[in-house]
Amino acid sequence: MGVADTVSGSRDKPDTRASLLNAAESLFASNGIDNTSVREVNQLAAQRNTSAIRYHFGGMPGLLEALIEERMSALDRARSVALTRLENESDTQRLGVHALAGVLLHPLIDRAETNESWACWARVLSQLISVRGQEHRVLWEGRFDQTTRRVFAVMRKQAPAMPAVLWQQRVSDFMLFTTGSICERVERRSQPDAKRGLSAARYRENLIQTATAILLAPV
Repeated sequence: MGVADTVSGSRDKPDTRASLLNAAESLFASNGIDNTSVREVNQLAAQRNTSAIRYHFGGMPGLLEALIEERMSALDRARSVALTRLENESDTQRLGVHALAGVLLHPLIDRAETNESWACWARVLSQLISVRGQEHRVLWEGRFDQTTRRVFAVMRKQAPAMPAVLWQQRVSDFMLFTTGSICERVERRSQPDAKRGLSAARYRENLIQTATAILLAPV
């Protein structure tokens, strides 16, 4: 399954745009965003028209932007649903950081565990949030991370005495660690001689616990 199936609904014959998105996601994941060429995307998408990427996306930057929009908007919607459910079940003023971390992490973990296309996206995302991906953050920050911002704002209330600069560092570490961990897990799982590690449920809970500790470790 690819972007068209997981985000826009199942299609028997994905159209050219979706085929290009799926091919780009796979290549970005395996080769790296900066090391993927137009020719490679066209070849994997079985696209003979060498102008297809320019026609549908305006070029490779537009293709990456479209992929980010598809994936990040889907994650934001899933996180919004999870946050609303949590708020309906709990006192908003007493929402625990552990539960809120779950709101952010469950959607990506669960998808990466069960869907190869989303596993590819986890690898792409780990590149985007690194220092080398800094230039691409404008493609989603303030656009497709509204729920993430809301969650961290509620979390911040649990540590009011923590200096702002330290809190920002911990938020950055939270994102880098969790995304990197998910990326490493799907990468190891793809290896032919992959050894059995934690079950999906144990891995998910351990990651959330560790991520919570990153935010709330004693100052």
